[in-house]
Amino acid sequence: ARLLGKVHDPMAESALGMIVREYPLYFCAVRAHFLTGLVCFTGALSIRMYTEYSSGCSRFARAMLLAMASTALFMVSLFNASLIYFDSFADMWYRYITLLMQEVHLANLGATAGLALLMAVFSAYEVISSMSSLVIMVAKGEGGSIQGASKEKA
Repeated sequence: ARLLGKVHDPMAESALGMIVREYPLYFCAVRAHFLTGLVCFTGALSIRMYTEYSSGCSRFARAMLLAMASTALFMVSLFNASLIYFDSFADMWYRYITLLMQEVHLANLGATAGLALLMAVFSAYEVISSMSSLVIMVAKGEGGSIQGASKEKA
């Protein structure tokens, strides 16, 4: 039997064990992107709540931002507690990226893949730097400036 052009051994202790053994890249991709999507959705909701409520009641906005951040961190901690084949969420992403680099040869993909990789690195840098400045603004109580800046640009 051929599945995705690869001969596989169907004998395993469980279906999950066979998937992890035969298709580790796809297993890592689904697990990593699913939880990352949930955390990003929670983050987007928290930023939206913060910008909506920061002008009227900045204390409530900070409380909601912290509640949503707490929810996202709790989701990751529950995920880490239930992991079988990985040590942590970060370890899962590390293994996924490692498997991806082994499977996909960047030299064969050309300039588009290089540009996509460059954009991904730049995007990660921007997200980390913007989140750190958002945390500093929340700590200082300068929430209204986010809403004001977005209204001025519009």
